[in-house]
Amino acid sequence: MHFTPYLSPSSCPVFGVHYNFGYTVKSKIETTYRFHEPLIRVSSGFILKNPNQEKKELRGAAALGTTEYRIVYSDDGDDTNALKQVLDELLGTVRDIEEKKILILGRYNFDIDRIKNQGGAFRIDRRMDTVGYSGRTETGARKTIEAQYLTVHKAKGLEGDILIVLNCNAGKYGFPSQMSDDPVLNLLLSRADQYENGEERRVFYAAMTRAKERLYLIAERAYKSKFIQELESDKADSSLRKCPRCKTADLVRKTGVTKGKPWAMWAWSNYRFGCDYNEWIN
Repeated sequence: MHFTPYLSPSSCPVFGVHYNFGYTVKSKIETTYRFHEPLIRVSSGFILKNPNQEKKELRGAAALGTTEYRIVYSDDGDDTNALKQVLDELLGTVRDIEEKKILILGRYNFDIDRIKNQGGAFRIDRRMDTVGYSGRTETGARKTIEAQYLTVHKAKGLEGDILIVLNCNAGKYGFPSQMSDDPVLNLLLSRADQYENGEERRVFYAAMTRAKERLYLIAERAYKSKFIQELESDKADSSLRKCPRCKTADLVRKTGVTKGKPWAMWAWSNYRFGCDYNEWIN
């Protein structure tokens, strides 16, 4: 926020007149009324990885309340099962789930089209961009969840009690999108805006901070994006065993039967990036 006590006109070689700005004061808005810890700490650390980002120290407006976040992994190349897992969890843990505002966010419009209506579990209305899901609570009661689908850009300025972000994967149409770092686009940006994935980082931050109570980030384990890997490091999830060679991939336990003999092994999860480590289990 800038305050300008006076403007003094003077000559400009191109347009004839330009303005010299006088004394200004910059005021930072550092109190958030939407989300709380631990998401404040996580999201702030994430956005400030860009050294050109304006530094702020966010704090919640209320002493009570939390905004939890969790990364949900898919191992089958399809967001559907992971989304179903999240919605089943909400039905089982949120008593007033039917009264909550739930937003499903995607980087692009087609993300909602990748959700398959398996066994009639989902009711997808593309005209209204809504996703309906019915299931049973722990007590056996049947409830219906209605969620609105939006792209991240359309969700700016909005908020929801619970947010689910799809397709947090590597790739051209993932998150961060590889299309956003086009060399031609960088010619139009200032030097400060040319930090790698700088704009995508701001968009991802905007997505994260729409959540008031819970945030779920859905990623394919074998193709998770660099943003998810950053958040994993921050969360220090001890349940994820990292590859001893590349240090970033998760080791995924695989099993099978060959010639009647069962086998099991730890295999790499980012083989597409060149890591071919594997480890047989006796």
